[in-house]
Amino acid sequence: MPSPEQLYGPDRSLLITGASTGIGAALALRLARYGGRLALVARRGDLLAGVAEQVRAAGGQALPLVGDVVDLGAVRELHRRIQSEHGRVDVAFLNAGVGAPTSLRHFDAGLVRQLFEVNVLGVANWLEVLLPDMVERRSGVIAGTSSLAAARGFPGGGAYAASKAAVSHLLESLRAEAHARGIQITTIEPGFVRTPLSEKNRFPMPFLMDVEPAVEIIVNRVARGCRVIRFPLALAAVTQLVGVLPATLFDGVSRTMIAKQRPGRAG
Repeated sequence: MPSPEQLYGPDRSLLITGASTGIGAALALRLARYGGRLALVARRGDLLAGVAEQVRAAGGQALPLVGDVVDLGAVRELHRRIQSEHGRVDVAFLNAGVGAPTSLRHFDAGLVRQLFEVNVLGVANWLEVLLPDMVERRSGVIAGTSSLAAARGFPGGGAYAASKAAVSHLLESLRAEAHARGIQITTIEPGFVRTPLSEKNRFPMPFLMDVEPAVEIIVNRVARGCRVIRFPLALAAVTQLVGVLPATLFDGVSRTMIAKQRPGRAG
């Protein structure tokens, strides 16, 4: 496998979606030290411009591109611009994502639709434009951000968990065929990482990680060719165990989680 210096170096064209904040922005700054050509995609141009400035200051080459991953036409145009200015994409981090709670009493189908459009279709749209070129030249790396929440439908997070499960299954379904054609597909399943997205959570977040060590894990393990990246280890082990619990046992765990979240209860 290539070293990080080889995979992300000055002769490489890299793409990061969701690059204006959180893991995406931290990824951009971490990869900047290798000097690669970074195409940074996000909806918020002001924040994106700030990240691009920091990338350049750190020695990277930054191409900030404002666009919405939900819009396939816009994604195609962004891809054309990247190819024109940075060349064919060698490594893509499909990281754009949103989250929101799901409740029984205030269930909102529109909210579910929004999460699936960004988290799932946002990945699928980029896969559609990236894969043909990678298949043609029989090389390329695609790393998509899912979540440890994909393991099960945890109370209060059903839409988010369902969307991330869809991302994990989508990438998994393509992995073997992609490998046969020289393409690496990696699924990234983080636990709780300290970002603007997680700051909105109103529940305990066990094993909460700072974004810098999380990104260090991602950068190094993608370079090592890992198929699935799950961290932190302790939380990953717990969620994988919960993922195989029989429905009756999982429902008991869920009822306990709900009881602890009610006002007036300890914990």
